[in-house]
Amino acid sequence: MSAQVKSTRKKILQISIGLDVGGVEEVLRLMAENLDPKEYEVSALTFDAGKIATNLQKKGLKIFSFDVSSQKGLSRHIAKIRFIFETIKSGRFDVVHNHNCFHLYPLLLCRKWFRLNFKAVYSVHQFAPWSGIKGLLYSRTLSAHDIILPVSTPVKDLLITKYRINPGKMRVNHNTVEPRDSIPDQTEARNALNIPADHVVISSVGRLVSNKHLDLLIKTCSHLTESFPKLTLIIVGNGPEEEKLRSLAKLYPQSDIRILGYLNNISHAYSAADIHVSLGSSETFSLVSLEAMSHGVAAIACLPNGVVDVIDDPSTGFLIPANDSAALSEKLLYLLHQPSEMHAMGLRGRKRYDTVFAMPHNIARLRKIYAEL
Repeated sequence: MSAQVKSTRKKILQISIGLDVGGVEEVLRLMAENLDPKEYEVSALTFDAGKIATNLQKKGLKIFSFDVSSQKGLSRHIAKIRFIFETIKSGRFDVVHNHNCFHLYPLLLCRKWFRLNFKAVYSVHQFAPWSGIKGLLYSRTLSAHDIILPVSTPVKDLLITKYRINPGKMRVNHNTVEPRDSIPDQTEARNALNIPADHVVISSVGRLVSNKHLDLLIKTCSHLTESFPKLTLIIVGNGPEEEKLRSLAKLYPQSDIRILGYLNNISHAYSAADIHVSLGSSETFSLVSLEAMSHGVAAIACLPNGVVDVIDDPSTGFLIPANDSAALSEKLLYLLHQPSEMHAMGLRGRKRYDTVFAMPHNIARLRKIYAEL
């Protein structure tokens, strides 16, 4: 009987260049962990196994990993292609779900010749900046897949206009974030972070890199402190800009600006906040804005990027021009002067997360996509 159940399951191979900490890898992990094992047998292939790969293995998922760091140049690319080919052929997968791996392209062209009967899906997680030969290769790689899944409407629009991808092949499939069964309340979160209960808290979570424009956020909040002395800014995450941001924060000793680095319980950073700000200028979706909404926090993010699919301006948050300190200050002041609306905005954001983006909706879309193949 168990053999019969196994034979009816659809075999899915998720391919990602790396399986360490990051947005793409987190989405892949959530897919693998939440697809019903009675319907799907999910495995993953990677060339850079990291913490997420280890966690997946502990949960019983099979990881195909191949270290190519010792190989250089053309031989490295050939080794990757060969490893993918051997894994797909021996595993007899029904669906290969690709996450930005160009090395699948030759096999897609030769599927019939190699008698590989899999269907191919490509999730597009980035605004591809490529042109010339690399842009052409990217376009051809995408077009060789059976279904293409841009994570947001702006990504889809770019694929159509810049890379001339057939709209009929595309299905927008929004990312999701892990459901929080035990979200700490604001009091608990603020106690954990040693933040006074009567402060207004602005948070920003994410990689500490230059294109997140966190320096602008620090300077804007320092100016707001003059009118709102009980204002706290917390910046959570790590990255190459961390020390630079710490030095900048020290220039404003009158302001409560905290660079917290990595937090084991990221929910504290969201639950402690009244407003979440994400100033990234090239976000394809903005998982951190969605995570803030899932915690019932009002969200502010930048245009133009994929966050337009996440934040319903002005119901659940605000969308402002990138690198615009005046616009950021205006929206923050509006919310700071109207705490009841700020709270209501957070509640509407939570409702939008529950009804549009929560894990069951994401998995239902993915099951429908796999059923098309």
